[in-house]
Amino acid sequence: MRSTATATRCQDCRQLVIAAISTDALETLCDVIPLTRAGELHANLAGRRTMRLDTDRRLWTTGAYRIPTEPMPGDLILAVHICGQPIPAAWTQPLPQPSEPTTDTEVPF
Repeated sequence: MRSTATATRCQDCRQLVIAAISTDALETLCDVIPLTRAGELHANLAGRRTMRLDTDRRLWTTGAYRIPTEPMPGDLILAVHICGQPIPAAWTQPLPQPSEPTTDTEVPF
C-alpha cells in the first residue's frame, strides 16, 4: 500500500474503495463517496472514523473537532470503509451534474 491514495477494490467485498497509508501510519480503506459536514457528524456518531483526502492524495485522520471548520478547497471528507455497511444517502454530498456539451459554431480565425 502506498502513502498516496489510489482507487482499488476491497479484497473482502470487492467494493470500490480508496486505499492509502494515512498520515498516522495506518493502512486505511475509505468509501469513495464524499460526506457532507452533517454526514461526517452522523458517521462519527455511528462509530465510523472519517478521513480527509487532500489534493495531494493523502489521507488525514479527522474527528469531531474538525467538523465545525470548512475543509480546504478540493479536500474531501470520506468515511472509513466497513464491508457490508454502505454510506447512507443522507450523509453524502450531491455528485456534480455533468456539464452540457457546448457546440462551438465560432470560426477560430
